[in-house]
Amino acid sequence: MSGLTEEQLELNNQEVKNRLDQPAIKFLEEQTITSLRHVSFVFIDSQLVIIEGNKELVKIAIYDICAWRAFGAYGESISQTIQMQNTFTFQSKLKFYETVAKSSCALLGIELNKEIIDDNLEIPVAGMGGSDIIDYSS
Repeated sequence: MSGLTEEQLELNNQEVKNRLDQPAIKFLEEQTITSLRHVSFVFIDSQLVIIEGNKELVKIAIYDICAWRAFGAYGESISQTIQMQNTFTFQSKLKFYETVAKSSCALLGIELNKEIIDDNLEIPVAGMGGSDIIDYSS
């Protein structure tokens, strides 16, 4: 859709990091967060016209979706490197990030649809040893 561009929104990775815990922040590369932030923008942009009037809510939704996806990428990576000791804690946190992202989208009248993000916007996760983000919330 047309409207404000990603550059006009002045998105930044620090806002995503502010939503994550320290282990995830330390582990995730800037390129990974940037890629996931772009995917989040494209998802929102495909659902509505981004204008000055909804700009702040859009930015929050983009950051929340990105944090959810980034935490999932972090979880995939560490589970490949070491065997997770407490998957319940990880899954609970991932579900929290997903709930926050869905709530932010709901404020814009958008249903967060993970399948659209995954199926139409495949993007490699830099430095993670894989090119897919596993959904641990199921």
